[in-house]
Amino acid sequence: MSFWAGVLGIGLIAGFLFNNTGWLYGSIGAALLWFSIARFWSRYKAASNALLAKYTFEHLPESGKEAVLEEVAKIMTKARFPIKEPEAALAGMQPAARFGFYALAMAGLGIAPKVGTGWYDVQNPYTQTMGAHREFATARHQLHRKYGVDIDLTSA
Repeated sequence: MSFWAGVLGIGLIAGFLFNNTGWLYGSIGAALLWFSIARFWSRYKAASNALLAKYTFEHLPESGKEAVLEEVAKIMTKARFPIKEPEAALAGMQPAARFGFYALAMAGLGIAPKVGTGWYDVQNPYTQTMGAHREFATARHQLHRKYGVDIDLTSA
């Protein structure tokens, strides 16, 4: 949806610039383009965090993994809408959302990612990673090109 909103936004802006549409349509086009870019960027940050969290979690010692899981439980029980059984909730999540919560926990514990410069600020990895296939592909490609690591969440 956000991709097509961006395309429509560019079309409306172009129409405005070439005097084929009025300022109202140009403003709507700018808003649609902004929405598309902002949505992609927030999903990209969540996807990057999830990929980095998987890679980092795999390279932690057992004590570090336990600390991360305890921190995830604290995050989930102290959320705006608390989750009473965090272990069961994590087990039922898609790998992308689960590792998104791991990223929040690692950032809270001060564990830096094994590759990259740091964690992105993401409010809710569960909602941001839903349907973010294009963003995951972009983040995977960027991490592979820049750091030479291939991270696949389907094997989680």
